[in-house]
Amino acid sequence: MIICGHARFTVLTERLLRLEWSQNGKFEDSGTFTFPSRYAEPPLFESFVQNGEQIVETLFLKLRYGPGHGKFSADNLSIRLVVDGKEEIWFPGKADTGNLGGTRRTLDLCAGDTGLNQGLISRQGWSLHDDSRSILFDREKDWIRERPESESLDWYFFGYGHDYKAALGEYIQFAGRIPMMPRFALGVWWCRWWKYSQSELLEIVKGFEEWGVPLDALAVDMDWHLPVSWTGYTWNNDLFPDPKKFLRTLKRRGVAATLNLHPAEGVHPFEKAHSEFVKTGLFEVEKDNRIPFRCSSKIFMRHYFKLLHHPREQEGIGFWWLDWQQGDICEMKGLDPLFWLNHLHSLNLKSKKNRPILLSRWGGLGNHRYPLNFTGDTYAIWPMLRFLAQYNATAANVGDSWISHDIGGYWGEEKPELYVRWVQLGAVSPCL
Repeated sequence: MIICGHARFTVLTERLLRLEWSQNGKFEDSGTFTFPSRYAEPPLFESFVQNGEQIVETLFLKLRYGPGHGKFSADNLSIRLVVDGKEEIWFPGKADTGNLGGTRRTLDLCAGDTGLNQGLISRQGWSLHDDSRSILFDREKDWIRERPESESLDWYFFGYGHDYKAALGEYIQFAGRIPMMPRFALGVWWCRWWKYSQSELLEIVKGFEEWGVPLDALAVDMDWHLPVSWTGYTWNNDLFPDPKKFLRTLKRRGVAATLNLHPAEGVHPFEKAHSEFVKTGLFEVEKDNRIPFRCSSKIFMRHYFKLLHHPREQEGIGFWWLDWQQGDICEMKGLDPLFWLNHLHSLNLKSKKNRPILLSRWGGLGNHRYPLNFTGDTYAIWPMLRFLAQYNATAANVGDSWISHDIGGYWGEEKPELYVRWVQLGAVSPCL
């Protein structure tokens, strides 16, 4: 780390630099979702002052900072690198016109080619990630905390030229490895949003067997729970009169089961577990007797798993399908509920010594630690299918290697040939 006035530069690798500026001169060492760790063997570099400029130089990059040493701008900060034998100079505000793209939170209601978030690799030979607003991991309390209120910048400069493998590999060195999936996830999945009964779903599973088509996972949509709210945790016994028998039958047939979740509305009074929440005396109860969802509360989330999820897991649910982005409003400023839920659900399954898997949407850079991601409710049209083939490739540019789609699309009329082609794409996608 090199401190120069209100700036701090951290040489993470010879081609990856952290660039911080803080108005009050205080810097942040806690991890974030994007960079939970910054520890590694220090690379070779030089640091010196030349003509009033701070110079930081590695084998591949040369950073200059000055004059005046103020907030980062095109006037006082630049990084030089060589790309394909030609000099490339980056400065704050320079457009990354060659970025090869990444992924995005969801493709809900998309009808074809749409905007993607930037990836970590670019034909220009560099990319920049702004982590300035990211929530912090509080290692002492084993939880999360807000960033202190101050004007600050927290950037990461990737200067890898066209060595794209190295860029992704060295990022994952700090952000965490991409987990290995449980074997069943690589097989055939089945799901449809329809008010299926327990017996109808078992008939569908039987039909796969009769046609000689392997089936490895059954995703049961939201009608598994009481049909009072999008959020629910209590079995709908009108459709599932014997959930334990249903899950035992699936297990006997070698089919993993997951249930749909929409946690954002909290715990309603019609839930069987509602009284157990109230008995603890730990939670606020709103006028409608609902206990609000508080994902930043360690106490609430402990009971969220203990009272709402562990009973279903004991019945035979092996993992969960987090089917909504949970919005962007949270009691903790800056906290993205989706990313945090992906993190906590994965930890919940790790504690059971299973390979963790969660069917959810992409929460942002670093979410590769919590597979598997699905793209959401797309339109059933040819341009959408065409775009998904590109999307599969660009998602890997941020480490999103485990990805799946609603086969055939979600919205619109079923078209037999389109459906067949979509199945073909699904068969060569990471998950079908």
